[in-house]
Amino acid sequence: MALARLSVVKDYLKISGSGKDNTLKLLLGVATQMASKYTRRDYLEKPGSAIDEFYSPTDVLNSRLYLRNKPLNTINSIVENYAKTGGDDTISSDDYDVFSAEGVVRFDGASPTTGFLNLKVNYQPGYDTSDWDTDAITVTFGNVPNDLEYAVAIIAAKLFNDSKQGDGRAGLSSKSRAGESLAYTTEFDKTSFPKEAKMILDNYVLSQV
Repeated sequence: MALARLSVVKDYLKISGSGKDNTLKLLLGVATQMASKYTRRDYLEKPGSAIDEFYSPTDVLNSRLYLRNKPLNTINSIVENYAKTGGDDTISSDDYDVFSAEGVVRFDGASPTTGFLNLKVNYQPGYDTSDWDTDAITVTFGNVPNDLEYAVAIIAAKLFNDSKQGDGRAGLSSKSRAGESLAYTTEFDKTSFPKEAKMILDNYVLSQV
């Protein structure tokens, strides 16, 4: 799975055949992982099943819970006093509001009891990519924003161009072609992402309150 479609990266690279599809799918997955790390979200892409996370409510902003991943697709349960009861104190969904895009839960009634790892949240975050390699470019891609898909696609394209199947420039500082010398970036870390990708991903970096 990945946050960009195979058809999009192939169009970007002007590849028409299917001979490099497996490599491109792999690189799209790698590019998605790189984007997740850059944005500090473990689940930038929607996981196959719900996850459990533990939180430690304090007296500061106790009426709000800022989850570590967003957007929020579903919240199955929020359990209070989990360390003490093992899961008996489930907070009713009527007692909180969910702000999906912001990744925030706001408690309407009494705030959760403070304490270290006192809340257990079972939820499913991230952008849905279940149909990532079958959609045509002209088809809406689930709920993945266009700019995010483009960022992942151009990261994957750079990985491909740096490989032996692409321009073969991995590890090279320069290369001559038709009498012209081309300079390359020899390292690929978050500081050397394609400029457009970095500019886009900066808008998705998760900051905790």
